[in-house]
Amino acid sequence: MDTTHMQPAAGGSQAELRLAMLERKVAELTAAVERLGHGTVPTADLPETVDIAADGIASFGVGFHPREFDQSGVPYRWTGHGDFFELRAALDRSAPRLCALRLRVPREAALDPVTVFVDYAEVAAELVGSGADLLLRCTLPLAPASGRVVVTVYAPNTAIVEGSIPAQAGHRVGVMFYGATITPVAATQAGAPRTGPAETPRHG
Repeated sequence: MDTTHMQPAAGGSQAELRLAMLERKVAELTAAVERLGHGTVPTADLPETVDIAADGIASFGVGFHPREFDQSGVPYRWTGHGDFFELRAALDRSAPRLCALRLRVPREAALDPVTVFVDYAEVAAELVGSGADLLLRCTLPLAPASGRVVVTVYAPNTAIVEGSIPAQAGHRVGVMFYGATITPVAATQAGAPRTGPAETPRHG
């Protein structure tokens, strides 16, 4: 799917934001109708739990800078390559799931404002934690015919952060993305879920 049109200019209006998400939602619904025309999505082969690592490659859509390593050798990616950053994964959507993004926020204003969309529809989200290390959490609504999820975060407050690799090329950044997990809402009650990586990690 073409993603070039979803990036309004930095500081774009709320009307531009809603229009961009509506355009993406229409495209997503069109694709879903086509899938339904070929039968329902088989959930038996789809994971109920997904772990997206910062050093993977398959789940990253738009909005991320290349992978780096922090002083402890842990991989992360700067967001801020545009107003949005987006994750995608194959997922069993027959029940609600919890999504948690692990972030480090070097600037207090980096997530002010922040808006989260699931499949291009806005959802309630919360920031949990204190200091620079935070979890951005939301609930993924059920979508049995989908077989995938797209999580889009609108966080336009970017800046040049001295010492970062993107800054050396004059690029702006947002927050440091360390990974994300998607788990069943009632995982402790539903028994051991099927697990499967969203991607193959790339090292080196």
